[in-house]
Amino acid sequence: MLRTLLTSGQIAFIIVCVVVGLGLLALGFFLIRHAYYKKHFAESYYKRIYKTAVLDDYYLINHFSYTVDESTRTKVDHILFGDKFIYVIICKYFEGDVSGKYNDNSLIFQSRSGKNYYTSNPIAEVKNITTNLSMISGIDPDYMIGLVLVNDNCRVAIQSDSKQFYIVQRKRFEALVHAIEARPLGKMNEKRLYEAVHVIDKLNEKMK
Repeated sequence: MLRTLLTSGQIAFIIVCVVVGLGLLALGFFLIRHAYYKKHFAESYYKRIYKTAVLDDYYLINHFSYTVDESTRTKVDHILFGDKFIYVIICKYFEGDVSGKYNDNSLIFQSRSGKNYYTSNPIAEVKNITTNLSMISGIDPDYMIGLVLVNDNCRVAIQSDSKQFYIVQRKRFEALVHAIEARPLGKMNEKRLYEAVHVIDKLNEKMK
């Protein structure tokens, strides 16, 4: 029987080809997964919020919208009603990292390539939303927590002493809500909670 023997160089070449092929396959999978997540990040965020709502038995309203004036309509991604607070949530995706001070008009955005840019501060956006929502609903703004939810691979370095407004990674959302709900404050009574849910839900229905 004839046997074909491979030289050490040929064997090394085959191994390199296999390793490179596996590497390209892994890279392709990563790029496709990353592109899919970037396109569908809102769905990923919703699943995390919904999970928290279900496990903790919280009310959740999605895609709330309200009219500021005749020409301005604002949308809120999610409103979560906890035992002690109402969480007004907007969702953002950053292809990089953000840093700065929570009350600045702009934050520093560092892209994956390492370049720095200024970007509008989403905390200012959620602060404005909670103020307007309080005005149109009549709900005390002290019961409202404004959250900006961002992707897990966005590093957040925000200098803040605020106990009401936050930027938080998706994976840390549940822990933050639990920490806030653990504050030594009394729970909203069921009547007040029901009224808050009913008022906001009605406003949303009227403005669809």
